[in-house]
Amino acid sequence: MKKEIIVFIFLMIYSLENHAQIVFDLPDSEKKKNDAQVLVSFHAALGFINPNDVNKYIQTKVNNLTQGNAIFYQGSPSISTAGSLNLSLLYRFKNHFQLSSPIEYAGAPKTITIDRSTLNFNLQRFSIGAIGDYLFPLENDNALNLSAGLMYHMMWFEGYKANVARPRFEFGYTSFRQRYDWEIFFQFDLANGSTNRPNSNSLNKLDFSGMYIGWRIILS
Repeated sequence: MKKEIIVFIFLMIYSLENHAQIVFDLPDSEKKKNDAQVLVSFHAALGFINPNDVNKYIQTKVNNLTQGNAIFYQGSPSISTAGSLNLSLLYRFKNHFQLSSPIEYAGAPKTITIDRSTLNFNLQRFSIGAIGDYLFPLENDNALNLSAGLMYHMMWFEGYKANVARPRFEFGYTSFRQRYDWEIFFQFDLANGSTNRPNSNSLNKLDFSGMYIGWRIILS
């Protein structure tokens, strides 16, 4: 009888131990947050910009074509929005800090119709850089993130070019999943520089500075 009691107690302890291990084991998404990882991310964003010198250049071209006559034209001569696509290699440390090395393209096209003629413009940039992020964990596998870093921008428009290094800042919301994470973010870029023809009467500066809102997916 004593042997049976001892065996019963041993089986109970073993069962409780296994049950406790299952109950108190971290979910996969929580483990994911606490492990160092190498990740790849992709994002798309819409930006609101105001490149004054570029817009003056476009307005001058429109004025020269119309020559002050009341010729019908369709489309605003001002560029005010831009779209960007970003691919990044990201290293996430165990202490909620992560580093990323983004490669990014952005374009701000503009089309203006004057009578039967069409003018097409496109302010563009290609950017690389280094960004540091800190994640502030929330409940239910979510987090807030703050980012800051340095981007090197190569911009061009109508034969004019400008290369410049400028800071980038970002604030976002991250949701952790087992196979991927996703983020919604607000981004502020300083991206203005003198052109390769600074003494030109036409265009002295290219400016991609602005506020962006975007969506990012992070793959493990």
